[in-house]
Amino acid sequence: ILASKKTTQVSAGDLLGDYGFISIESNLGETLKFLSVVGEKAISDDMQITESRSNQISILRSAEGHISVVEDVSLHDATGFSLDSMGSVVIGTDNKVRGFVNQNTSALIYFGQTPAYHLGDPEKGSGLSIALQLPSSVPNLTGQTYHLLSMTTGLSDQGLQLGAMTSREMHFNPDNTVSPNDIVVQKSLLPFAGGDVNLATIPSNYPNLSFVLEENGLLKITSIETGEGILEFEGYVSANGEMIVMRSKLTASVSNNIEIGMVVGIAKK
Repeated sequence: ILASKKTTQVSAGDLLGDYGFISIESNLGETLKFLSVVGEKAISDDMQITESRSNQISILRSAEGHISVVEDVSLHDATGFSLDSMGSVVIGTDNKVRGFVNQNTSALIYFGQTPAYHLGDPEKGSGLSIALQLPSSVPNLTGQTYHLLSMTTGLSDQGLQLGAMTSREMHFNPDNTVSPNDIVVQKSLLPFAGGDVNLATIPSNYPNLSFVLEENGLLKITSIETGEGILEFEGYVSANGEMIVMRSKLTASVSNNIEIGMVVGIAKK
């Protein structure tokens, strides 16, 4: 559940400009698919949302049990939207993708149920997207701390994996490093062959990690070595610095299994 204080006077003109977005989606059909997208969108004065960059990772499991990972950098067509003065947003024309703009228009958040197709197989999917207004210069994050929330999903030969970060925070240090502190991740595995659900609690600390931060707020934290594999984050810092949204990608060290997810950071006051 994501909640934001409502506005009473927002208009489409308040949304003009560039946004960085993260999406996470699940699709059910003959193929089970989880996907996550990181990229950029532009909102124009004719109430269109146009993608200018997109990198999508999909984890698929066929009806026969074969698992594959697909990366796709193709862009989607521009999409129209409607907006009321209270900040409620409807994306597209079928009213199945809805969301809201936060009070200072720095974030656009929407959830929807949309049909998708993979190799000709019809699927039904549900997804969450968070788009942040981007800065025009490199943000100064030194000394800033963010509360972190996350959800992850993945497929392995053994079963369906789900995870969530239950605490704590991420701090940007004066030496141009970042420290995710006191991280606790809870993971569950649902075996495809049946049996009990396995639940694991994994505490971790990652002090003084290097990161890359660009003019448009693009943030990358890569090559984090964990007991499960290599962890990477890629996402955006909002123009006002209040929010960070990132895609997580965990590549297992002993197989080609990949977990993907969404991480949300809220600036600590």
